[in-house]
Amino acid sequence: MPMTLHRLPLQKLQQFDDAAVVTDADLAALRPDGHRVDDGLEQMFDEHQDVFAYILRPEGRIAQEHEEIAVGYVTPGKLKERLGYFEHVHPAAVREELGEEELPVAYFEKNIGGLREYVRPTVDQGWALLIVQTF
Repeated sequence: MPMTLHRLPLQKLQQFDDAAVVTDADLAALRPDGHRVDDGLEQMFDEHQDVFAYILRPEGRIAQEHEEIAVGYVTPGKLKERLGYFEHVHPAAVREELGEEELPVAYFEKNIGGLREYVRPTVDQGWALLIVQTF
């Protein structure tokens, strides 16, 4: 289930919420600034939601004109609150805690690092995070 993140001003999120739908044209306009979540990292989020997915757990949902696309969001305040926790998640510690010796730590550190680099400026700008998943 591919996942892409988009940062956007709270006003734009409110426009989507007021319209009660995100169109294909809306998503196309957001694409240049998107961050594609690595498939392996996304699988790890799915398997260990309590540990990793907290940062990306949608706070709310907005309909999309196609059933195979799910759109969720995290508001700026909630994203800032969650980033503090996410900054301290380290795959090596998680591997030890979960007893998963096969967890490729370097791979996940790199991909979590990329995700942090995308989320930090989003928080700094006071923007919301739109989470788009395709089924």
